[in-house]
Amino acid sequence: IEIQNFDNKIQDSVLVTYTVDDEFGSKDTSALKTAISDTDLVYLDGGDEFVEIIKIEPLFIFEKKLRIPPSPNLPNYLAISLYPSLCLFEGTSVSVGRGTGKPFQHFGSPYFPKSDYMFVPKPTYGANLPKHINRICYGYSTEKLIDKFNKKGNLLILDWLIESYNITSDKEEFFNSFFDTLAGSSELKQQIKSGYTEKQIRESWRQDLISFKKIRSKYILYD
Repeated sequence: IEIQNFDNKIQDSVLVTYTVDDEFGSKDTSALKTAISDTDLVYLDGGDEFVEIIKIEPLFIFEKKLRIPPSPNLPNYLAISLYPSLCLFEGTSVSVGRGTGKPFQHFGSPYFPKSDYMFVPKPTYGANLPKHINRICYGYSTEKLIDKFNKKGNLLILDWLIESYNITSDKEEFFNSFFDTLAGSSELKQQIKSGYTEKQIRESWRQDLISFKKIRSKYILYD
């Protein structure tokens, strides 16, 4: 089923396009899910059945405010969707927009080359002392992030981190002590410093992922 129906009255789910397998054949409906993986079951709005996702094709996500945000810095589904990729910047000299109207929906730094897109972090609710307070940060707009997110689908996006390190003028101070905690070890930091591409970094995860999937397979309750 190609699901391409975006009902903006829905308040509690990210709306995306899926390809799913359904024994009853094709029908127009919308698939709603707030956290997505290729092994999830997804409820089909307008019906009463669950179907297994066999392929995920996200097109875009709404910048819709949540009724009860999990954090002042995660005000909408866009911020939540981008958070897994952008949170690594918390261990660097790059601002993820805390202290602006778009936390975790854009990023920048005073140490980036000057560009047309910029923001200035100010004290706000949830960010009393944001990184680079009252300083101009040049960086990447929400539109740029959405465009990359849509192309990458549900993958963790490392391009932003790699490119930020390559263009920053403060390479010696780019990573702080928190980065290794966020990444789980010092390996990712060393790979970025050594000039690894995103493809090479993903390749370095392959064997561990294979081992994990073997262990995981014993606990899957459905085919």
